[in-house]
Amino acid sequence: MFILVLSGATLLIRHGETDWNRSGRAQGQSNEPRLTSTGHEQAAQTAKWVTASAAERIHTLAVSTLSRAQETAKYFDTFAAKRRNWVRWDTELLWEVSVPWQGQQRGDIDDKYAEAYRIHRKEPENCPHFAELYARAQKFWETRDSASVSAVSPANHWVVIAHQQSIRALLNTAIGQPRSYHRIWKISNAGCTLLDQQRRVHLVNGPARSAHVPDDRDLELYCESVQTLHVERGERGQLQVYGPVAALQEYLAKNVPGIQAQRFVWYPGGRSCFRISAGTQSQASGAVWYHNIEPVDVDWSLAQYLEECERMAAAQV
Repeated sequence: MFILVLSGATLLIRHGETDWNRSGRAQGQSNEPRLTSTGHEQAAQTAKWVTASAAERIHTLAVSTLSRAQETAKYFDTFAAKRRNWVRWDTELLWEVSVPWQGQQRGDIDDKYAEAYRIHRKEPENCPHFAELYARAQKFWETRDSASVSAVSPANHWVVIAHQQSIRALLNTAIGQPRSYHRIWKISNAGCTLLDQQRRVHLVNGPARSAHVPDDRDLELYCESVQTLHVERGERGQLQVYGPVAALQEYLAKNVPGIQAQRFVWYPGGRSCFRISAGTQSQASGAVWYHNIEPVDVDWSLAQYLEECERMAAAQV
């Protein structure tokens, strides 16, 4: 099994919205999609959040060489005057999954590639496209791991700008989940997902002021300093569960298949959202929409998240 032993945290960021995202075309490894005006706003907002508090803490910016990721990365140059100290690594290892139907609409894909697309959607563990994607993801982590060994500072934090499918593969290879769990991660445009040195998940689709809240959510968990769980219904019928860390992890492990509850780090006042797909036999029926965003007590900066990653890493020694 591949074991990740990083010396710093890794922030995974999806590119901003593209014209092909908006029109429903499959992007794959095409270099034609460009950021929309909304995508530019998303990229600028995320870059500002990352660089406002943590520019001096970042060691490396790794970016997919596809145009939509490169467009997103330009905003980090704009907002980070201190970026000159960062190492920049542009790499094809972060490319999106390669599919034969790129550029086509969903309906056309269903008609022309029915069986291949069914396997792509329903059986990622049997799909050759994902086999290649996961091999690249593991190669990326091996390279990241090797770079960490020679780092002078234990806070050797990286920012990665990539794509939804490549980020899903990076997450699963990092925490040791198979390809069958590929689709548990819902990665929003310009959403930030943070992994620490011990492959624990601190943040999914942050920051709070980026709108990553789905209307059709099933389960919301609120981390609070209380003794026991309290459960109620939200305005859309979703379950809202309030409780301490240990109780939330236990609840999550029992109710959302495929989620490694022990891998999630909870912050006081943080809110997390998951999908429970009832009536399915798939091991990967659960889905993660966001984690630790919109905290009640404090608006967390990236620097605070990284400080917590460093504190927990020091406590492990």
